[in-house]
Amino acid sequence: MKPLPRRQLDGLRLLSLVDGLLLVALVYSALTHDEAAVDVLGPTHGVLFLVLVGSLVVLKSRGWWSWWFVAAVVVLGPLASIPGLERVRLRQSALS
Repeated sequence: MKPLPRRQLDGLRLLSLVDGLLLVALVYSALTHDEAAVDVLGPTHGVLFLVLVGSLVVLKSRGWWSWWFVAAVVVLGPLASIPGLERVRLRQSALS
């Protein structure tokens, strides 16, 4: 398995963080009954989450992690991917 490019790994970490923050803002907006914000944040979070999960599935097929990691992100949300992506970064640093 060749190393995951640093730029791609950083992009996934940024995507996870942005989508996680969008999820927090979406939940807050829903709890405060701000329908206008929910109408914008909901689809935005949904699209970014699908891109994140799709990226993780593609990289899973290349052997970067197992299905448990993809399942954890789907069940627990985008912020669950940050520890796994950090693990990959540390593993790559150790190999370099």
